[in-house]
Amino acid sequence: MMAVTVGARYVCGGYFGTVRFVGEVPPSEGSWAGVEWDDSTRGKHSGEHNGVQYFISSVPGSASFLRPKKITLGTSFVEALAERYRRESATAEDQVDMYLPATAKGSHITPVELVGAEKITEKQSHLDTLQSVSLRGMLVASAGSEGEILNTSPNVAELDLSRNLLLPSMEVVADIVKQLPYLRSLDLSENRQLQLPRQPTALQSFSHLKVLYLNSVCISWPKVMPLLKAMSSLKEFHFCKNKQEHLSGKGDSACMCLSEKLCLLNLEKNQLSSWTQVLNVMQQLPNLETLILNDNQLPKIFFSEGGTCFPKLKHLSLSGNCIHEWSSVHAIGTLPSLVDLKFKNNPLLNDEHSYTARQLMISEIRTLTMLNNSAVSALTLLYIIPQDSVLCTSVSFI
Repeated sequence: MMAVTVGARYVCGGYFGTVRFVGEVPPSEGSWAGVEWDDSTRGKHSGEHNGVQYFISSVPGSASFLRPKKITLGTSFVEALAERYRRESATAEDQVDMYLPATAKGSHITPVELVGAEKITEKQSHLDTLQSVSLRGMLVASAGSEGEILNTSPNVAELDLSRNLLLPSMEVVADIVKQLPYLRSLDLSENRQLQLPRQPTALQSFSHLKVLYLNSVCISWPKVMPLLKAMSSLKEFHFCKNKQEHLSGKGDSACMCLSEKLCLLNLEKNQLSSWTQVLNVMQQLPNLETLILNDNQLPKIFFSEGGTCFPKLKHLSLSGNCIHEWSSVHAIGTLPSLVDLKFKNNPLLNDEHSYTARQLMISEIRTLTMLNNSAVSALTLLYIIPQDSVLCTSVSFI
């Protein structure tokens, strides 16, 4: 059983949090764990009791004191893997699931044959052959003994470790990843307050990854940059729902760490309001093909005259922003390879009939084959408003 220590992640009653204090809290006897809940509404104070401040929670009112025996600290990677995928024998409960009621009356049940279920179960029970593994919510907290993962499941290529009990320090993640030589995609979403490994050499474990998900992890853009710098093969990066307002660090050095091989960047559902900062990032990504910026606070889109016009960008998502000028649409139209645009729920379109707005946008962005998830038909392209008329019409709406 893992010992309760400061910094450990825990779960209690289905709610996650971080241990901030371990010790006595007079006048009661015995050890207590001072905890900070991810869901701040679960807390009762900010780390104080009877006028004594034992710790300070990062969010006021998000703390509690719990007996250590009431919290769960998680399991090892291989134990979680075996629990999810290995099935020694069918239990009576499993067999009940193989029947359905024949009628609404009586208790008669009819057996149902699940074609292929046994083969799927048998294949998944061979842990050494698994290539795609999901351990979401399995309370993984450690890598286990040395070499245990490599000896058990060496062929994993896609791994979902979202919503687990990984320690804030990513040493545990590094220990897992270094034992998976074929790993290409890693999802660490909903593991709160992840921090870089204390040993810089541990970052080398991530160098072969091509896809990384860091959604809802509550860390800043600059703090994640050293990890991305070590991921020289990265092609997709998802960094959503992290309340990011800025994409810069000291001297904008945080923009310089992304792999030039990156072709997809997803920054959906943050709080970005500076298109200039977005541009600074894009300029470091010559192979970028997909940029997702839905549900931010961007007010306008523009490109500098004579600047690089991102020749490989094909897919751009800008729905749910604050774009209010037609000049932004005109700027988007200068992207030479753009074929897919998402632009719903922007103030610019509030006063326009949806059909009229669509026609105007297609007229301005002649390369589109898909607009707001709807195909741009050849017939539409044939009868769009002449370019000169579009420009005149657009001016009247600015």
